Formats: sequence, C-alpha cells, structure tokens
Amino acid sequence: MKPNTKKSKLVIKAVKVDANKCVIGPGCATKPRYWRVNLGKKLTGTTKQRKFFDTEREANEFIQSLRAALPSKGTSAFAIKDKLAHEAVSLTKELEPFKVSLTHAVQFYIKHAPKLNNVRVNELIPIYLQSACLKR
Repeated sequence: MKPNTKKSKLVIKAVKVDANKCVIGPGCATKPRYWRVNLGKKLTGTTKQRKFFDTEREANEFIQSLRAALPSKGTSAFAIKDKLAHEAVSLTKELEPFKVSLTHAVQFYIKHAPKLNNVRVNELIPIYLQSACLKR
C-alpha cells in the first residue's frame, strides 16, 4: 500500500448569499446582498463560524488575513469572539496615552474595586437610616 502523501488543504472561500442569507448558486443572475465565509470546526478547533461581508473584496481580504495568521496563531485565533476582540482593541487604544496595558488596568480595577459582602437590603436599611440621622 502506498502511504497517503496528499496534504489536506482547508478550502476557505467567499460565497454569494441573498438578503435571506441563502447561497446564490453559480450562474445565477441574482445580485448578492452579502458575501459569506464559512470557517469549519477543522479550522477553528472549536465550533463552525460564519462571517458576513458587504463586498467580495472585504471577504477576500478577511480570507487573506486569516491565511496569514494561521501559521503563527493556529486555531487559537478563533478562541476569542469578534466582539471581545474589537472591545480589547478599542480599550487598548484608550490606554495608550497612559502607557498601560489592558491586563494592568484590569488588575488595578480588581485591587481597588468595592468589596462585595453579600449584605441584604433589609440589613442595610437600619444602617443607612442611622447614618442619615447622624448627619442632621
């Protein structure tokens, strides 16, 4: 028997989809509303992900950047959700003038955050009323 020498190549391509996010078949004259890129479990290492783009150019740029990042980041690039990644990028930009990392800011917050004592409201009312009476 001959050993399998073929490399398994992950196919990533943009497909046309309509306003209902249904795939438009090849040769169909329907104008695409979106371009969709599917990232399967083999690629992400976790769950299937779908990304939608307004233009074919945006979808192809995403695919190119993905192919460039895969050798260095591997499947860990998909471990973080897009919303969280965008939030981290914007917060990092806000912290740049202070020369502080996002990690340092979180550690500072944790150190200085108010302590949570799990006190019930009915236990706080007498304490509040007493302090309010003392201020008069």
